[in-house]
Amino acid sequence: MRNPVILIIICSVFWCDSPSIATEPSYAIQHSIDETRVRIPAPNQEIQSRDLLAALSDAADWDGQVLAEKLPEGDFDLSKRRTLASIRVIEKLLNDRAQFEIEKNQQGNAQALLIHINRQKLEADRREKQASIRHAASVVGPVIGLQTSDLQWGLRVIDPEKLTPGQRLVILIHGLQGSHDSLKGLLPPLRRQGFPCGTFAYANDGPIPDSVQLLDRELKALQVPEGVRITLVTHSMGGLVARGLVEDPARHDPRIDRLVMICPPNHGSNLAYLPPGLDLHEHLHDRPVSELPEFVFRSTVDGFNEAQHDLRPQSRFLLQLNSRPRNPLVRYSVLLGNSSPASSAQLDAVGEKLDDWCERSDTFRFFAPKLRKCLDHPEELTPGQGDGAVAIARGRLEEVNDTVELPIDHWTATDHLDTPIGQQLIREVLKRVQ
Repeated sequence: MRNPVILIIICSVFWCDSPSIATEPSYAIQHSIDETRVRIPAPNQEIQSRDLLAALSDAADWDGQVLAEKLPEGDFDLSKRRTLASIRVIEKLLNDRAQFEIEKNQQGNAQALLIHINRQKLEADRREKQASIRHAASVVGPVIGLQTSDLQWGLRVIDPEKLTPGQRLVILIHGLQGSHDSLKGLLPPLRRQGFPCGTFAYANDGPIPDSVQLLDRELKALQVPEGVRITLVTHSMGGLVARGLVEDPARHDPRIDRLVMICPPNHGSNLAYLPPGLDLHEHLHDRPVSELPEFVFRSTVDGFNEAQHDLRPQSRFLLQLNSRPRNPLVRYSVLLGNSSPASSAQLDAVGEKLDDWCERSDTFRFFAPKLRKCLDHPEELTPGQGDGAVAIARGRLEEVNDTVELPIDHWTATDHLDTPIGQQLIREVLKRVQ
């Protein structure tokens, strides 16, 4: 659940004045592709308002106890007609974004409240608003002199005249905040081995499914000599874009028979819970602040943090993607890094700072669960367990035997290929493109 309106409406409608004895919250939350299911037990057919608030906040990765502590205790009785009528009113107001169900025992008494939150509709609502903002920016920007001529997306084939029948084409696909040039360090060694190469670029923080669609269209339009085979070499999120194509039977290009993924977040990354300011930084880096309007415009046009939501563990996109089997016609390779640049001392210091901030600010404490996922000793940042952005455990992919851990960090493929470790990565890639 990502919409606080649900939480506010429920609490305001259900509020009652009956006293309550505080108990340890007991609830369960399950995420599936299209819904989040919250189950709150109802001892004596009653649910504490604080438990309800805590459960819904937990489903949204907030700390609901912060609000619950500031509100009067109260219960609502699932056996009362007034409560049942309130539930129906809430469902009506939410327009099927959430549905409520009373779970009963054999005696017909309420034993739990089930809340089914429609993730598909909530995400569609958010994506529609984000798309509207991006469209408005793309229309208004050029009118006021802001351009995106260098934001060129699609497939580029380098030296297409060198493609001959039966040859292998290697296509490089960048990750979050990348471009056609992100993996340019891999081009010289690949071309020295005789491989014609290409690059694919996409709106790097837009919805990943949209990037999959663009890759599909570009490959369908790609005309190559008969018998040419294709290897996709990807970095980070680019692996998810590639998998979205090759693991969709309706989209897979039969010319693709190799997929080499470098540091792929196959099961997401907790760093995706960080605030979306990272995307703006991409366009502000090494540029004068006087050009801030252009940077904000560019940051909006190339995606409005949709990819960041898709990269969160248990996102709808990842649950759907990972529910599919591997493509038996494609040979997969996964190259993972275990050399996060963070140190244990740095992680300890961050954890202590988080604790201090939570003690000082209830507002910070409310949002702290998201921050703790990405800053308080996550596997992504722990040396030996992650590369600084992707955890080894979340990078592994079921049914892929060719999985190798390397002493690289997440940015070796983009920034450090001239180092001994970078050269090792190049050798591992070259072994697998054949």
